[in-house]
Amino acid sequence: MAKNKNKFEKLNLKRLKIRLNFFSFLLIIIFYFFIISIFLVFVIKSSAENKNLILDKKNHIFNLYVSEIFKNISLLANSTEFIDYVRSGNLSRSNLNTQILNTFSHYLGKEIIGFSINDLNSVEMLFIGKKSNTKLKLTVCYLNDKTDYEYGRCSANLIIYFNKFLIFEKIKKIEPAVEECINCSPFYLKNGSIIDNLYVKEGDNFQIKYTITNNIFLSTTNFLFVSVLIILLLILFIFLINHWILNSYIFNPIKNLHEFIKNDSKKYNFKLSEIDEISSTIIKYKNFELLKFEVSKQLEISKIAVQVAHDIKSPILALNMFFEKEKIFLPEESRIIIRNSIQRIQDIANNLIFKHQESNKKNNDRLNNLSTHLVSSIIHSLVSEKRIQFRNLIDINIEEKFLHNSYGLFASIQINEFKTILSNLINNSVESFDEKKGNIYVTLNESDGKICISIEDNGKGIKSDLIPKIVEKGESFGKPNGNGLGLYHAKETLKSWGTFLEIESELMKGTKISIYLDKKPPPSWFVSEIEIQQDSILIIVDDDISIHNIWSERLKEINVSNNFFEVIHFTDPNLFIEWKNKLTENSSINKNKMYYLCDYEFINHPLNGIQIIENLGIKDSSILITSHFEDYNFTESCNLKKIKLIPKSLVHFVPIKIKLKEINIPKNIILIDDEEFIYNIWKLDKRFNNIYYFNDPYLFLSKMSHFEKSLPIFIDSCLGNNIKGEELAKEMYHYGFKEIYLNTNYPKEIFQEMYWIKKIINKDSSNYF
Repeated sequence: MAKNKNKFEKLNLKRLKIRLNFFSFLLIIIFYFFIISIFLVFVIKSSAENKNLILDKKNHIFNLYVSEIFKNISLLANSTEFIDYVRSGNLSRSNLNTQILNTFSHYLGKEIIGFSINDLNSVEMLFIGKKSNTKLKLTVCYLNDKTDYEYGRCSANLIIYFNKFLIFEKIKKIEPAVEECINCSPFYLKNGSIIDNLYVKEGDNFQIKYTITNNIFLSTTNFLFVSVLIILLLILFIFLINHWILNSYIFNPIKNLHEFIKNDSKKYNFKLSEIDEISSTIIKYKNFELLKFEVSKQLEISKIAVQVAHDIKSPILALNMFFEKEKIFLPEESRIIIRNSIQRIQDIANNLIFKHQESNKKNNDRLNNLSTHLVSSIIHSLVSEKRIQFRNLIDINIEEKFLHNSYGLFASIQINEFKTILSNLINNSVESFDEKKGNIYVTLNESDGKICISIEDNGKGIKSDLIPKIVEKGESFGKPNGNGLGLYHAKETLKSWGTFLEIESELMKGTKISIYLDKKPPPSWFVSEIEIQQDSILIIVDDDISIHNIWSERLKEINVSNNFFEVIHFTDPNLFIEWKNKLTENSSINKNKMYYLCDYEFINHPLNGIQIIENLGIKDSSILITSHFEDYNFTESCNLKKIKLIPKSLVHFVPIKIKLKEINIPKNIILIDDEEFIYNIWKLDKRFNNIYYFNDPYLFLSKMSHFEKSLPIFIDSCLGNNIKGEELAKEMYHYGFKEIYLNTNYPKEIFQEMYWIKKIINKDSSNYF
């Protein structure tokens, strides 16, 4: 024992404490200076990079402004009035003064305050506006009536006078951070540069001095400086905490233990709780892990039970209410709602059994159940179900919106989970109305190559700072009985599919939740568009007159006065079969030009649409219109039989296209128009070999004996100087030209009937044939 006492006497705890404190303090100081060094390097590097960025941005702003100015100057220099003026002699110019001054007036204003036209000897030919010291002197040269300095012939010098203050204001609109400066280098146009085929002869007087306020760099520097101060305070705080921990959990326990052993104390009133702390913590940790494992199992079971209670509420309500009201002889829409509700309940029940059996395994099985579905049909059926569920809330309107690009959008989803997500989100919107009054819109469209489903309401909304919290498990706001699982379940499910949702909300205005899904190719049975050949016959077979009315309205949009194809309607399938069987092979009707849109279910008829199509042998030219496309076995059967489908709910949206017959386009034509740019556009049309162009109609009248009367004539309605093309066309018609087209941008309705005009058409060669 004496030997042990000598060893403990040699133990200097105070020196150990000082050394440990010094060592920890030294490490903290080194770490702090390391952070300071990184900060200084970052500031220096950021300063250099920021100067380069500002210079690049200043150059970019100047180039944007110059580009905009020269765009207007180029339009002026290429105008017919300007070209005629600079090319004319003194006598002719005096006659053109009014026109050129009127042309210049369109370009005066804002920063441009004056123009001067000088000849190549710097003799002023014309001046308008005001002069200033800030000016540009440009040389304009032309080749084929277009500015071309490199190959053209130079005609005059154009001097543009600017208001320097308004130039700066214009640049400030491009970049609000711009400020004037006195000692900075100016931006100017270099003499001899060529911009938009205009030669800058004198650009020295067009100088702009400005800089850009470096707020971003200053804010970044201030932020970093404050961060360093906070880190310094944090380090000092950590040092004090470290000092306290060393004393409390190392020095004092060892000192107490040392004193206890050194003094050979035999009293048991001394408590070594500090020494036992680590072992006690380990024991507690082990117990905690065991408890955590047991709790996780219970939480999984609880999660399943709560999820089922959350999921099954809507379909049960819809089924019970509808079953009591409609039991037999239901209309088609009611049959669809009942069938969908029953299927959903069955899916949820099956999913419950599956989760119960696999409760000890990691639940990623919904990924294995992904399959391709038509998104619009899911939304349509679910919105119908939700309307039934909330029909007692007469002031709540739930409406679906399918945008023009929503047809044929397929996504790979687990349909039961997806319907659950949409149902919960609609329930949330209903619960957001304090007065049980408002609108809910479920919108489907395609955005940036993805499918976007948005649920938007005009309810009470939520605060922006609460949005990140409401997607967390157990978080619920504004719902006394909410369990906080709806949005959390939606987020986690979409995440497992590799997709996501976005939430937008404004207090007292409403909430919009957007779900984004990856777009998938449609299955082979799906009809992406209906293509009908010109001069064909379209036969529609359906026992529901409302479907015929829908098709009639759709076809009116493209088949004006039945000019492109004939439409035949059948409400009785027996009459259709009888009509089809009467068509013999020698019939005048070409069977290859017949198309069939056939319903699937016919009330009180032994055959369905598939059987009728197969019996008549018209599979290649038939499309089945049905509400059974969500039945996998049904679509697989149609796929094997090579019968195409269109969901009946999408009859409003399916694209319809007419395949026009090919026609012979004349290779040589006559074009009469006082605007030469129309002729230049027509020249780009490679379908024509020769275009005989006349900008003066009377010139053509004097030479029309030289042209074949079979040539088509395209004549403008407004030929300038109050000359009407349709009146001159009558003279051409009586001379022998029978194929005359009137070109105009006016609506056809304002013209009276003209027997000498074959057709009134828009001024676009692509629309002529």
